[in-house]
Amino acid sequence: MINIFQPSLGHQEINAIKKVFESNWLGRGEVVQEFERKFSDNLRSDKNKFYAITSCTEGLFLAAKLFNFQPEDEIIVPTISFIAAGSAVIDAGAKLVLCDVDKNSLNATAETISDKITNNTKAIILNHYGGHPCDMDGILKLAKKHNIYIIEDSACAVQSFYKGIACGTMGDMGLWSFDAMKSVVTGDGGMIYLRSDDLMGKAKEQCYLGLPERSTSGMDKAKEECSVFNVSFE
Repeated sequence: MINIFQPSLGHQEINAIKKVFESNWLGRGEVVQEFERKFSDNLRSDKNKFYAITSCTEGLFLAAKLFNFQPEDEIIVPTISFIAAGSAVIDAGAKLVLCDVDKNSLNATAETISDKITNNTKAIILNHYGGHPCDMDGILKLAKKHNIYIIEDSACAVQSFYKGIACGTMGDMGLWSFDAMKSVVTGDGGMIYLRSDDLMGKAKEQCYLGLPERSTSGMDKAKEECSVFNVSFE
């Protein structure tokens, strides 16, 4: 079999995983928080706007909940996009509206989007195809005019910038992927950006099975909480 891609993984990654296993902390903890911080630093953004998740697809389905997609809502998605974007819209019961893309960049543009906007349009799920940024000036202006949410699928756009601003941080929500085919590989996993602090709080609860996020800064706190249930870390 000939691989069409091959992640670059070696002793550094194995040692990093070994340290995590030896710590007995396999959930959200200091390593995840450090990753969130370094990721946001690389995108020159506020770390409080970022939250690590299990996959970019989870983020797309989460977006449907956070922005409360309803049956009467129309969500515009480019014709060239990952299937999860359309699946999240359909799963929420909203109407999927496909827009064309530019033949050179394969990205949606303000022109291809504008013809699809109606009074029921609630959001646009953009795709920065192949890591190449959409022409955002016109799209942002269009969204502001019609009061439409912008969700940026930046799965392949890690470290892609548009006029000095990171892809994924220009709209209301951004999403990145870290699966085996992406620029940054974590085995799987993803990251979200949310402009709204209120929505970030809701996102954390959704990702944590409805529970408010607890501090995961150390094992002492975990032992204290788990002792109630006679859970041992020894």
